[in-house]
Amino acid sequence: MNDIVRVSTPIPDKLWVEENDIVICARNGSKKLVGKSAIVDSLKEPMTFGAFMAICKTPIFRYVYNFLQSELFYAQLRGVSGTTTINQLTQNNFNNFLIPIPPFGEQQRIDERLQIIIPFVNKYSESQEKLDVLNNSLYNSFRKSILQEAIQGRLVPQDDSDEPSSVLLQRIRKEKLRLVKEGKLKKKDVVDSVIFKGDDNKYYEQIGKQCKDITEEIPFDLPGSWIWTRGKIVFMPMESTKPTSDFIYIDVDAVNNKLNIIDNPKKISIDNVPSRATRKMHQNDILFSMVRPYLRNIALVDDTYKSAIASTGFYVITPGIGYFPKFLFYLMLSNYVVDGLNTFMKGDNSPSINNGHIENYLYPLPPIKEQQRIVAQIEKLFEQLK
Repeated sequence: MNDIVRVSTPIPDKLWVEENDIVICARNGSKKLVGKSAIVDSLKEPMTFGAFMAICKTPIFRYVYNFLQSELFYAQLRGVSGTTTINQLTQNNFNNFLIPIPPFGEQQRIDERLQIIIPFVNKYSESQEKLDVLNNSLYNSFRKSILQEAIQGRLVPQDDSDEPSSVLLQRIRKEKLRLVKEGKLKKKDVVDSVIFKGDDNKYYEQIGKQCKDITEEIPFDLPGSWIWTRGKIVFMPMESTKPTSDFIYIDVDAVNNKLNIIDNPKKISIDNVPSRATRKMHQNDILFSMVRPYLRNIALVDDTYKSAIASTGFYVITPGIGYFPKFLFYLMLSNYVVDGLNTFMKGDNSPSINNGHIENYLYPLPPIKEQQRIVAQIEKLFEQLK
């Protein structure tokens, strides 16, 4: 148990706390805490306060305390400037705040009425908070269920006129071979792999002349026009780059994992380039954080950030011709992908996965037109959830 430290240095009288004083949180890293206050009802022994606290002494302490809980006080507090890391309420700021003062008798009547009303308000507030948590939980659950239905081919009906995914896979291979001839791709990036279901209802992967039973790797069955494939077969290889001038840097914390968008990029000087700033980005790429993947720092790259550079903390997925970008984005957000890749996570301080885990993972590949119909239905259902 920690000892109580008593100071012998003389403390000015104005810093001693007395009964009926109001103590206020004046400085904190969280805006939610600045302005919080309490009345000192009783003192068992002499007490002072720290540098991050302020004290208000007034004979009308009950009324002033009620004012400090009001929107009028917080509206004025929001106009107080602070640093980027510490938000603060200074003595000068507080002295300039406007407080409406009614007659003393009315102050007492206001306080008496608030004593009756506040318990009901607090009870309502607690109920509302529980309802908000429930609604948020249901919203997230419904979103996850919609995505799971989508990637299993149960969200929209199949259309027999769609080009089957097996043909799409052949076109992906031809496209990669063309890029090899043009020197834009290395031959090692073209892997001849086909996954199919045999007459014995088992799943096999044909790689060249080798055929391997991978039934235990298959998490669920797919519609007949869909196929399973690995990331390295269908994704385009990641590209590295080096900045030659000031640039926009997308680190893992630049992704809002609630909205799954890039919303906090950094402008980096060419003289101060982070060693991790090497991932080239293109429009319609998907950023997938390999550091703590369970946090879902996943985003679709729009036109605004197509020339930015991403951290090596991301796997930058370039869909190529195999995936409709938004379908792949929703696929990577699904529990099947996120939870599945989390099983490979290693490390205590910054648990992470590596490139190979994403490249060798199994992904469902629907026909392109069906991917587009699925995205339209996902977004329609998400809109209805709002």
